Amino acid sequence: MPWPVATVGTNPVGIAVDQATNTIYVANTGDATVSVINSATCKVTSKSGCRPVGTVRVGTDPADVSVDPATNTIYVANTYDHTSAETGTVSVVNGTTCDATHISGCTSQIALQVPVGIDPISVAFDQVAKTVYVTNWKDQTVSVIKTARCNAAQTSGSKAPPGTITVGSAPSWTVVNLPLETVYVVVHSTNSVAVLGD
Repeated sequence: MPWPVATVGTNPVGIAVDQATNTIYVANTGDATVSVINSATCKVTSKSGCRPVGTVRVGTDPADVSVDPATNTIYVANTYDHTSAETGTVSVVNGTTCDATHISGCTSQIALQVPVGIDPISVAFDQVAKTVYVTNWKDQTVSVIKTARCNAAQTSGSKAPPGTITVGSAPSWTVVNLPLETVYVVVHSTNSVAVLGD
């Protein structure tokens, strides 16, 4: 028996799961969308629901996606979504109205955009510090978004540029070790990993 396959958008790159809502979010870099899949009906033992239940328009070339289950918010790093100020963006998607069983918010209207650094690639959520870390490939920084003021329900902190940390040339992927309250960032050009505190 072949493994189940879910067909999504063009050139999918990033993927994240919200276990609380059984929802998979897939960033499709080729068509500037995020596909929404119901993992309760699309799993190794069942393929009946292996098709997107919704699609969200985000910024240009979305590369990575992360979920804050506490506020039911999805953050998407849009690599080439440049504005006139030469900044990239992170899309903020409301999971309350766009998840596996609620799709009224999965519309063609583009999601809220937060300005970050140039060419954001990776996004990681720290649920202890309530912070999203975004690696910006072109300007050698990590953007720091405080989710208490920038989430699906509270957008007061979404318009101003977030704080930044300089880490070195071409930072790419980032992960958070919650028990150690430590953020690790791959710095491509120096063959190193930057170690940041919450």
